[in-house]
Amino acid sequence: MLIVVSVACCTGEKANSRKQTKQTATKNIENIKLYDISIVKVTDHDPEAFTQGFFWHGGYFYESTGLNNHSTLRKVNSADGRIIKQFTLPREFFAEGITMLKGKIYQLTWTEGYCFVYD
Repeated sequence: MLIVVSVACCTGEKANSRKQTKQTATKNIENIKLYDISIVKVTDHDPEAFTQGFFWHGGYFYESTGLNNHSTLRKVNSADGRIIKQFTLPREFFAEGITMLKGKIYQLTWTEGYCFVYD
């Protein structure tokens, strides 16, 4: 099952230094804006998929699934969870996160240090 949630982004002050004091960290927490969320849709999802990366674009979900010998990039119908298109990575790769930039999809691997680029 896949649950789609509508969320507005939370923001807060950025830390200026890694040596941030507890007092400054507490101040940052106080400045975080909180938003309500609501479930807008629940749809079927492949229970065997080990989801590592996920985004929605143009009416479809794009999903990166991980595990050696089971890693894929999928284009999924957002209405019913049906896989529209799938690319299976070579067995030695463990897929991780994905993102889209300028019309291309970038998929990272876990320990292998590769980035696959799809058009």
